[in-house]
Amino acid sequence: MVIHFFIFIALLSLSVSKRVRLRKLRMAGYQNLPTDPLESPVSRAVSEMLGVAGGIYLALLMLVSFLQIKIPSMINMFGMEIEPLALISIIITLFQPYVGELKQYWGG
Repeated sequence: MVIHFFIFIALLSLSVSKRVRLRKLRMAGYQNLPTDPLESPVSRAVSEMLGVAGGIYLALLMLVSFLQIKIPSMINMFGMEIEPLALISIIITLFQPYVGELKQYWGG
């Protein structure tokens, strides 16, 4: 049993070291290329929208839990089953930029 463990550890360490060497060889030719993907305005906006929707979802979840409100676990909408709090958070997120614009327009 112990010998199997040492064989596994040896194979694991050999595999990791080989992968590190292969990665270094592959990356040697790409010294001048950027390693991180560049963000586009669309990808930045989508990730920001998902972050806002996630924050709203967590706030709604805490509110429902604190007030002990009974809501259905799933609702059927257009043939899809959706969690109600997730749907509400996405709807709020979709209207959020327009509410901010209306607030600025009315001097608030």
